[in-house]
Amino acid sequence: RTGAALVAEPATERSVEALRTLEAPRALADALLFRVSVLYTQGNSDEACALATEAQRLYEGLQDVRGQGFAASWAGSVLMYGRRLEAAHERLTEAIALLEAAGADEFAVWRTRSLTASVAFELDRQDEARGFAEGVISSPGQIADRYSAAVAYRILAESFSRQGDTEKAMGYIRESILRIEEMGLSFALAQAWSWLGELALRIPDPPEAISAFRTSLSVALDCRSSPGVGRALLGLSAIWRIQGNTPQALAAAEFVRRTDTFPEAMREQASILSAALSATLEPDQIRSAEDRADQLDVGPSLLQLAHED
Repeated sequence: RTGAALVAEPATERSVEALRTLEAPRALADALLFRVSVLYTQGNSDEACALATEAQRLYEGLQDVRGQGFAASWAGSVLMYGRRLEAAHERLTEAIALLEAAGADEFAVWRTRSLTASVAFELDRQDEARGFAEGVISSPGQIADRYSAAVAYRILAESFSRQGDTEKAMGYIRESILRIEEMGLSFALAQAWSWLGELALRIPDPPEAISAFRTSLSVALDCRSSPGVGRALLGLSAIWRIQGNTPQALAAAEFVRRTDTFPEAMREQASILSAALSATLEPDQIRSAEDRADQLDVGPSLLQLAHED
């Protein structure tokens, strides 16, 4: 949760491997969900979803409805970040029903509803998404769930942005960032800074957008969040394109396109962007940008690229 992926990744792998040799289905199911929480932040959505589904089957065998709900919620989260939105909405809706049937704590239910609202927003089901968001931030009891509040503020920010009220939208997204910072959730924080960058890009306010995407990239690199790194790089590439720094934009887009640890949907987006950028450059400029992409890795070289003017 704090972004120590180098510790969490091998620890959860060893845990699952050890528990598979024992007759301990509940412990294995719990360990699988911890493993899922690591894999999905690194962009490994296929394996993460498979493990969440396996955990749900184990809980079902134990007649643990609450556990089934948590597993379905994790599966929905993974599908959401993998951009499989209809499937994500289905699993999250299932999770809410299971958690409510089990009488699960309000935190678990509201957390899952917040994720469902995010998916509904992406599917353009605005009434569903905004109804949740307005409900969570107006309820004194639920505002203590800072993650749900952070998601709610983000949804409202997007909603007001679509209505053209960018000042209110930026205010809401900063409220979202504040709550995530309070929790110290690095993966979510990298996402939130990218949200701010994307909003600033629409205004457009390039300096604000660059600052936000640079912060997002730094946080994502620290917690080894592959989706976070890719999202920040694509945001920076879009800004550099607007500013006329096309070779730098192409280098960033090409790095995302070529790196198989980034989600497939993200690499497809990078491919489209790369083609558009290449169409405006001379062959020697394209070769130079591609050579620069070859020299990059998921580390300090990306920060150096991000801070070049």
